[in-house]
Amino acid sequence: MKTSQFLNTIKIDNENLIILYNVLSQSLIAVSKKYFPAVNDALDKPDSCTDQKLYQILIKGGFILEDNFDEIDYIKYRYFLHLYNQNNLHLMLMPTLACNFGCVYCKQVEQKIYFSDKTIDRITKFVKKSMQTKKQLSVVWFGGEPLLCKKQIYKLSEEFINTCNTNKCTYSASLSTNGSLLDSDFVRDLDKLKIKSVQITIDGPPEWHNKLRPFSSGKPSFDIIKNNIENFVEYDNNSYLVLRINVCDDSYNSVIDLLDIFSEKIRKRTSQLYFSYINPSEAKRYKKFVSSLDTDDYWELYYKAIAKGWPALPSEICHIYDKDRFYYCPEADNINSFYIGPNGFLYKCSESFYPLDKEVVGTIDDFGNLKFTNFGDYLKFMIKSPFEKECKNCDILSMHVGGCRLLNFKGISQCVVSKDKYIERAAKFIFYKMKTKYRFSIGKSNYRVILLNELD
Repeated sequence: MKTSQFLNTIKIDNENLIILYNVLSQSLIAVSKKYFPAVNDALDKPDSCTDQKLYQILIKGGFILEDNFDEIDYIKYRYFLHLYNQNNLHLMLMPTLACNFGCVYCKQVEQKIYFSDKTIDRITKFVKKSMQTKKQLSVVWFGGEPLLCKKQIYKLSEEFINTCNTNKCTYSASLSTNGSLLDSDFVRDLDKLKIKSVQITIDGPPEWHNKLRPFSSGKPSFDIIKNNIENFVEYDNNSYLVLRINVCDDSYNSVIDLLDIFSEKIRKRTSQLYFSYINPSEAKRYKKFVSSLDTDDYWELYYKAIAKGWPALPSEICHIYDKDRFYYCPEADNINSFYIGPNGFLYKCSESFYPLDKEVVGTIDDFGNLKFTNFGDYLKFMIKSPFEKECKNCDILSMHVGGCRLLNFKGISQCVVSKDKYIERAAKFIFYKMKTKYRFSIGKSNYRVILLNELD
């Protein structure tokens, strides 16, 4: 037996604990400092360990392995299994890039183009052909503001559901919206449309949200969104809420106050809350957002949200709770995943729309066939692998998996410089979340084990 190369040791000084954290298996053991030497001996010489209970725990958590088990080969296996998975079709549908908001930091190229009847017909035929050999269809409604195109959403959803029923496939959908058009009629139909998840973005409490994220007319939007969210949680449907809260330097100190404005019902119907820092960019209104805050400031928001009882989880480590996630991006890192823009063109990444149509992958013809327009670049894009460069020796390979495929394609490095700090932040956050949500404590024991993939 041997010790995992993805084992990390982190001290929790104020708890008098040492955490053993396996980045690959996503298992965590909190050990009392007085007992740590015994655990450390078992890790150094696993074949000599006489504590059979501890020995079996270390095996189950992936801390010690068979001598012939290669962890890098395992990551490769799971990575390529997802990349070339032929069972699923995943579509990010952008029926329009038009929007009724005038966010001061928006970089989208707004064009009042919408899914035409011809585009809808082509997408429908493409899905019908594809699902004859697939087992699952998943759709994300995106934009622009997708709810400007409710007619198209209803039409395509009906076609998708019928096609999946005919082929005995599963179907699921989610929606990313600014929330202003999420009216009662649409909320009532979420189950019918099989939309399981609704993500709504808010830029903090009213005084900041209305300044950063007003309607295109300049009118405030916060109250309408809040009312629509309250209406959403009143309906007894199977959909849940994902809250994205945008943060900038100016709003940082007050953004957490937003959570006190929302009701208990909203908190209970929220499956995930995450913060997204407004990236420094030259926006269409030429306002630059340049941050003076560091990563620890950003993570501090999550601790505050969890303390208030919210299911906060940084997007950087959200894959921890998905034992099958050995990829960086669910859209780009699979050959059967595409964005479809309002003009019917296909892309591999939402960033490819800016400027519009810069990196078109292909189109769908009148018979529902995918026609590549630049198959050479598409091949180069898809065969980029983290195992061909320095990433294969990275301590966080199983978490970062090479990073963004589009940036790799462009030759732009995304290497996480402070890997030790990255791992330490993740481990301490997980420990805090377990301690808060599950009243995690080792009590009088020498150690306590958390296998994260066995938790909800």
